[in-house]
Amino acid sequence: MNNISLATLVKEARLNKKISQRELTRRTGVDNNTISKIEKGERKKPNILILKKLAIELELDFEKMMELSGYTTDEISIAAIKIYYGI
Repeated sequence: MNNISLATLVKEARLNKKISQRELTRRTGVDNNTISKIEKGERKKPNILILKKLAIELELDFEKMMELSGYTTDEISIAAIKIYYGI
């Protein structure tokens, strides 16, 4: 996963699961327009809740997705703790 963008990671994972953007929207509740913008690289730093939903459905590393989105190490650590403890 070296030198890969969030856009490429999400799109490739979705295509590997053989699902459309609309199906991903249905499964995650994330707006289709948002998914499209993420895959085009137009949405650089999505909300962590969006990333979490996509990570779960696409079986991706949530922390790696945050890193690719430009979140700081501290932000990633805090988010991981909150998710782990359900805060």
